[in-house]
Amino acid sequence: MEHLKTRSLLTHSYSASIISEERFLKFLGELKKYLNNIYKIENEETGKTSLRELFKSVGYKDNYKIEPYDKIDLAIYENIEHKKIEVIIEAKLPNSREMVINNDFNKKAFAQICYYAYKYNSSSIKNLIITDYKTLYIFKANEIKKIIDSPFFPKISKKALTEEIYADILKNFDFLPEIKYGYINFEKFIIKDIEFLEKNIYLNNDEIFELKRELTAIYKVLSPQNLLELNIDKDMNELDDSFYRELLYIFGVEERQDSDGITKILRIESEEKREHGSILELTFAENSNLTFEESFELNIIWLNRILFLKLLEARLLFMHQDIKAFMNIEIIPDFRQLENLFFEVMAKEIEFRKNGLEIFSRIPYMNSSLLKKKMLNFSFSVLKLLILIFL
Repeated sequence: MEHLKTRSLLTHSYSASIISEERFLKFLGELKKYLNNIYKIENEETGKTSLRELFKSVGYKDNYKIEPYDKIDLAIYENIEHKKIEVIIEAKLPNSREMVINNDFNKKAFAQICYYAYKYNSSSIKNLIITDYKTLYIFKANEIKKIIDSPFFPKISKKALTEEIYADILKNFDFLPEIKYGYINFEKFIIKDIEFLEKNIYLNNDEIFELKRELTAIYKVLSPQNLLELNIDKDMNELDDSFYRELLYIFGVEERQDSDGITKILRIESEEKREHGSILELTFAENSNLTFEESFELNIIWLNRILFLKLLEARLLFMHQDIKAFMNIEIIPDFRQLENLFFEVMAKEIEFRKNGLEIFSRIPYMNSSLLKKKMLNFSFSVLKLLILIFL
């Protein structure tokens, strides 16, 4: 059997994706509860409840079901009406003799998931998991299929008892093909370390950085995006609809058809419905000479710049644990400092930067159209609102 590293279970695009701080902290909170519970598990129901709550913390919302199905301890499926099983979980009590151990898979638990994959033979099954709550083994469905398709996999009679079937599967275990699997050891994590991470999530510390990276990988491996193989081929540039609607509201614009029947983004038509605190209306309030097109262009330019900075910051923090977060109101307290970051730091090679900006010394030179100054000026209050929203 070949043990894969945790991140090897993820697609390249999903491995490189960023989890929001809010979601990650929620996961850490539930993980602490889970770690505290695994040493108190005395029956399967207690264990299943703890495991179910952990899975919910990584994105399994109300439209997903995580519950027993037939003889299966826990099954995960999304289509509630047709119950197409997508993940099979075989759970054993801690220290059970039926649990796989390290590289010893000649155990009843392994025979069970092979039998379930055979019995519920369906393309909807994506992953199969064996766990004793302390450890977790993850098998891609196509890996288990290698076992089922092997000439050494027994012919199963409909009249056979399940215990006989499990014994028959393991009888020729040594001749079964080698397969790959993922492995998570929850016992290695200490609650106090997780609590320290929660309070110091951006701390310049090698151990914190490594713990954060390892737990981020576990979050992603257990998430529906990975186990249910959601959005694997989705365009990474596709904008989430709810986020898009929220942006329209923040800007104070709406989608509306013009006289030619073409859908465009325009200023909210009804004066009563206009939000005077929106970015666009604040821009008009302080720059009455601007047209809608000029105001909206200016808003978009600075929105793009700030979002670009957020992405750059996240990538730098991921790649270099000694870099401190800079997208906050302490480092960038006003518009002048934001302008400095763009036009005096990122737009200039290091040797040509002016003194007094050493706090941005690790920010690389960027040759981008986002860094070109525009003729239009921007009001301070509008920039302050943008900074508060996105920093």
